[in-house]
Amino acid sequence: MEFEVRDEDGKIAPETEELVKLKRDFYKNGQWRGHIDGSTWPGPVLEPPGGDREWVGPLPDDATVLKPGGQVSFSGWPSKYYDMSRPGKYSITAKVCSDEPTREWFYSNEIHVTVLPKQPTQ
Repeated sequence: MEFEVRDEDGKIAPETEELVKLKRDFYKNGQWRGHIDGSTWPGPVLEPPGGDREWVGPLPDDATVLKPGGQVSFSGWPSKYYDMSRPGKYSITAKVCSDEPTREWFYSNEIHVTVLPKQPTQ
């Protein structure tokens, strides 16, 4: 799952340093990839790693099959990956790409948040 965060002018919000680093380390050929720490595993782990090894990078998505009109919910932290520190209105949409050959994107409902200026403490 990815987020699309836009400011009130419709511009994509700047990526945080954390997202830039994650993309540099784990975003290859349009897909998120990870590895098992200490190994040379070339792709995502489909089952939880065993032993004392630890998964590094974005977690593989759980497979979710929906019937037409179905729903699914995910949690996320868009402000961790997009700079929303400036006061203003932002729109946030979650999106996920199908692993089917069509590689079609599916979008969540758009939510709107308002970031207010920091109020001075009295």
